[in-house]
Amino acid sequence: MRSLCMMLILVAFAASARAEIRSLQACRAEVADAPEAVREQAAQWITLGGGTPARLCEIAALQASGATRVAATKLTELAQSPRAVISSATRALLFSDAGALWLELGEIVLARETLKAAGALEPDAQHYLPDLASVELELGNWAEADVLLTRMIEAVPSADLYRHRASVRRALGRLDAALEDLSQTPETHATRLERAAIWAAQGKTSEAQILLLALIAEADDAAAKAEASAVLSDVVQGVTMAGEGLPPEIGQVAPPRARPREEVPTVRPKPRP
Repeated sequence: MRSLCMMLILVAFAASARAEIRSLQACRAEVADAPEAVREQAAQWITLGGGTPARLCEIAALQASGATRVAATKLTELAQSPRAVISSATRALLFSDAGALWLELGEIVLARETLKAAGALEPDAQHYLPDLASVELELGNWAEADVLLTRMIEAVPSADLYRHRASVRRALGRLDAALEDLSQTPETHATRLERAAIWAAQGKTSEAQILLLALIAEADDAAAKAEASAVLSDVVQGVTMAGEGLPPEIGQVAPPRARPREEVPTVRPKPRP
């Protein structure tokens, strides 16, 4: 009986502690373990005039509880609200995070609009670039994707970004520039597959076929073998490789059609505090 009473006291204490959520720091400490309880406390905080921090806490609780669409809607509304007393930089971050949620939901048009709003507020910022590049690739906007990838490479060069820009430049028909980008990457299966696609687009069919046959023979797993086989089939059939076979991920970056997030490739990760 005594242990039961003690347990009830502890539960009551925990509930009262959650009722005191009045800061984002307190919200972050609780939201992963008790999103529904935090959402309730965030609602109370909002009624007490908690303003933007309280609304952000509510959005975090919604996202943690799996209500991603509602969270994305509320975050977009908050970013758009003239009543929210926040800096342009913070508003841009809200738009950027909202765009990431819309992308996660496969809402490509909404993702593009919110991410472009972030860029309009903070043109020199980097935080929205990976997701916006994913969106532009998803929509087949190769020229826009090329610009975004170039900005990302200028900020933080990486072999993945060079390789994916090579794919985009192949789609644009900038084949020499695509090969130059590949020269910045290690000789991985993905790099060699992309080189074969570029050679095919240049009309170097024999060279492309020889390389693809080698990739099929060397492939360690079925997926890599199937990927090289598919490209080889296109080459043999005379299918142009300009704009074909773009990578499923960038930086992994991304390509087209609204799909569930796990199927929508992206230029992420983009770690932020």
